[in-house]
Amino acid sequence: MNTPEILKEVGEWSVQDKLELVQAIWDQLAVENLAPVIDDDLNEELDRRWTEHQANPSKTYSLDEVLAHVRRAK
Repeated sequence: MNTPEILKEVGEWSVQDKLELVQAIWDQLAVENLAPVIDDDLNEELDRRWTEHQANPSKTYSLDEVLAHVRRAK
């Protein structure tokens, strides 16, 4: 069975059955320990940020500070 056929069949299911399928697929992905792909550009950016943090570890924000900033921006 190919993807369009599966989607056609699933389209006839109840919302509850669809949600159960989505949850089962999500759980299976978690068990398979599916990790995101980190390309070279992202890896370089993460390295740059880590190096910057190590050079000045006091230049950080607490979760409360970040949440306050986000809430003010709304």
